[in-house]
Amino acid sequence: MIYRATHILKIKEGDYFKAMFSDEFDRYLQERLNLASRSTLYNTETNDTIERKVRSISKELSERAQSILRQKTLTVDEEISVDKKRNEFHWQFIPDVFTRMVTIKGRGRISKNDEESIKREMELEINVHIPLFGKKIEEFIISRLDAWYERVNSSLEEFYREVYTKKTQS
Repeated sequence: MIYRATHILKIKEGDYFKAMFSDEFDRYLQERLNLASRSTLYNTETNDTIERKVRSISKELSERAQSILRQKTLTVDEEISVDKKRNEFHWQFIPDVFTRMVTIKGRGRISKNDEESIKREMELEINVHIPLFGKKIEEFIISRLDAWYERVNSSLEEFYREVYTKKTQS
């Protein structure tokens, strides 16, 4: 199942990847998304590329989620590859459960919207290979993505405005 979205973010084009991939933003996002942990496993940057892996661990899941997943928390690794020259990125989410049955990967690009904002276009492909339930789970995930990205986007804009720009100005 495919999810497509376009977002306008109040962040300067040259600052997007720097702010988004900073350790400070990881900590900021951990707090805003109520995660138990969010940490960078590796971050390799050259003049042209960024390769990054981030691990997010949920706080204790609901009883219903625990009964389905058979564990108390959910760990998700996010692998990201960025072509800085083209402002394009690819990523995949790798959950610690059902790893052979669940594939979530995407691609996107950013472009200048105006002097103070960017346009981010994304396409996310979600495949759940669980007999009888796969399509329903895909639909459930997609139904939650707009709200998820709204929280992440507002957190990024808030971080950029309140933390990142102040840090880079001093």
